[in-house]
Amino acid sequence: LGINSGAGVGVAIYTMAYTFIPGLASTGMVNSWGIILSACIGAMAVLLLISAVASRLQDIISVLIVGVMVGFLASSVSSIISILQYFSDEETLKTYLLWSFGSVSTTTWRQLSLMLPIVGVGLFLSLLMPKQMNALNLGENYARSVGTNIRLVRRSLILITSLITGCITAFTGPIAFLGMAVPHFVRLLFRAADHRILIPATLL
Repeated sequence: LGINSGAGVGVAIYTMAYTFIPGLASTGMVNSWGIILSACIGAMAVLLLISAVASRLQDIISVLIVGVMVGFLASSVSSIISILQYFSDEETLKTYLLWSFGSVSTTTWRQLSLMLPIVGVGLFLSLLMPKQMNALNLGENYARSVGTNIRLVRRSLILITSLITGCITAFTGPIAFLGMAVPHFVRLLFRAADHRILIPATLL
């Protein structure tokens, strides 16, 4: 749905924005948390935009098309990023370009120590929601009939997805293919629509 692209734009702006605002230049823990926060904000912005559009559409295919369009727009915000790249120093530019290729090879243990608690919380919260997600899978009317608070569930899923996707993208770069392929592969492999099976299987 373009979530990785939104996170990528957030990281790009944060990484190179100190060209215009020198006070943002920092090292160590603050810099790492800044990358996480900017990625999560970018991911959440895309999710909120898609959710706003999806609330007016009933067809899930239309929602997916909107997600692809939003992702393309997010990844094509080249004017701001290009300006930042032009004024950035060589080392910063090299760091950003390597990050944009998407790789786990440059992730350090120190970064993992920041990433794992946040991702762990997000995954734990997602493991508490299979029942509500299964209800939504059968339609909003059914979900309401069994007492599911649809608005709360959607907002919770937006927050959880933003945390997980934004945090991981912050350190590994946008490896969008995994996010797109793995859930569908799991559905084919287990031949199931039950999120009690799908969420742990996708995690593995």
